[in-house]
Amino acid sequence: MRKRFAAYYRPSDDQLAGMWEECVFSFDANVLLNTYRYSQHTRDTFLEILRRLQDRLWVTHQAAREFQRGRLGVISTQAKAYDEIRDMFDNAIAQFKNRYPKHSSADIERLTAGIQSVIEDAESSLKEEKSHYLKLYESDNILEEITELFDGKVGEPYPDEKLDKLYKEAERRYQNKVPPGYGDAKKPVPERYGDFIVWSQIKDYAGAQKKPIIFITDDAKEDWWLKHEGKTRGPRPELIQEMQDGAGVRFYMYASDRFIEYAQKMFGIEGQQAVKEITGVISSLQAHERGHWLTYSERDTLTGLANRRQFEAALRKSIEQWRSYNMPCTLLMIDVDHLKKINDAQGHVMGDEVIRHVASVLESVARREDMAARVGGDELALLITDATDEQGVTTAIRLQELLSNKPAEAVGVVTVSVGVATCPTHADSEELLYAVADAALYQAKSEGRNRIVVGRFGR
Repeated sequence: MRKRFAAYYRPSDDQLAGMWEECVFSFDANVLLNTYRYSQHTRDTFLEILRRLQDRLWVTHQAAREFQRGRLGVISTQAKAYDEIRDMFDNAIAQFKNRYPKHSSADIERLTAGIQSVIEDAESSLKEEKSHYLKLYESDNILEEITELFDGKVGEPYPDEKLDKLYKEAERRYQNKVPPGYGDAKKPVPERYGDFIVWSQIKDYAGAQKKPIIFITDDAKEDWWLKHEGKTRGPRPELIQEMQDGAGVRFYMYASDRFIEYAQKMFGIEGQQAVKEITGVISSLQAHERGHWLTYSERDTLTGLANRRQFEAALRKSIEQWRSYNMPCTLLMIDVDHLKKINDAQGHVMGDEVIRHVASVLESVARREDMAARVGGDELALLITDATDEQGVTTAIRLQELLSNKPAEAVGVVTVSVGVATCPTHADSEELLYAVADAALYQAKSEGRNRIVVGRFGR
């Protein structure tokens, strides 16, 4: 069985060690772009490992092209982050003053002055770091190092005629959920085919070189990785098998953090700082892909979910997608049951903790393309793209089950009422979809709470 289904078995430690000794290391664009998101120490560690593997580095033309096109955008985003952090500091001190203008025993003015002093020092440091980062627009030493490392190690582009054929092949594969690339099927043309072109170029190169390939990517989608019960188990077996059948070589994959971890052990480089930081960067980017990579001003300050303005923008976009591509969407309106009793009995601070608790569980049931938001005091929403009302009900049941199995600290089990509405089944505009879901929520509360009610046809 092992021989016939070898792709479904994780390589042994000896097999992996053998691959590392003779393979070619190919890198996705996101891995190279992430070097701009690392601290200097982590970036130095990553680039040092690449230098030690320099003779066996290679990047597809598609990935190199995506790196060059995305570089300035990453620099811009990172530079803006300094301003967002400063805004967070300013808002934090303002919230503190507004929430506790006076206190019977605490010297609020003295505490505020101390906090303000720390923030001013931090803002001065941020300003200096931002100035240094902006210099990358004019003199990009990171680009120069990557260029030198991959000099002469970039694949050739495909001619237009071959690209056209591969685009058609990609469409057939996407319809049948054949990896990789179908996770990008909703992107515009030709961006939707990027991953499949990367994969095709890797296969062609592997077939010509007849050497094992280790591909490093920070793309976490299921069309690259085998996932089960929320955990990534390894590369998709279909990819390993396709590489073996098409190119006659072994294939394996790593995310950047696991790649760095293995390389540090192999080269005797000590320290876990780089691995931990890279894991954090990857997690943040996964949140971005799920639609939750929001600036401070776009987030609800209590829960960290999208705020109402961002939710309404996403709702409009979902309705537009239905009108343009006949893609349904489902809206869940969610109300925390008996929150007023908690506020009255234990105070608003505890009430806020309960809202944060429910928001955290809600975010855990959201898919990467969905948007969870706080739209009112104790009212949350989940916008589920490309989903029917049945899928919405399934998600709502999952939310209630998780809440029942995960009591809130000092309060116990928290329940929620949920209203469900779908476009186009129940409504054909964002205003009507919201109204139908909200009416269903009101009905769920009226019928005793801790219920799920599907809306009625509202047009």
